[in-house]
Amino acid sequence: MPAYLETEQELSRLARRAAGMRGGPRLLILPGIMGSSIGRSRKNGGIDVTWFDPVEIAQGELVKLALPDGNRYRAVSVIKFAYERLRLVLRIAGFDAVFHPYDWRRAIDWSGRELADRLLREKR
Repeated sequence: MPAYLETEQELSRLARRAAGMRGGPRLLILPGIMGSSIGRSRKNGGIDVTWFDPVEIAQGELVKLALPDGNRYRAVSVIKFAYERLRLVLRIAGFDAVFHPYDWRRAIDWSGRELADRLLREKR
């Protein structure tokens, strides 16, 4: 069996186990550099992801993300194939694990302020 099918089966199994888990201490998962998906909202709803979308990358669309013109784009999620297993395992272990994507194109102090703001909101 191909490895990607084994991984998908494992994620499905973990998702079923995690589905019934509620509560627990809040835990934010911060992805590594370039581990957040970057995209923008569509006019008709939904998200148009540019990073990490292999089709957009192959078509040379990454130039849309360059700052400052790329300000329409923001961190929209994390790259799930890299972080979803971690989130599910932490939920099964009793944590309220959620992702904190950040815009890795921005300066670290900008991302730090964004994280600090979220921590303050979560504390309330």
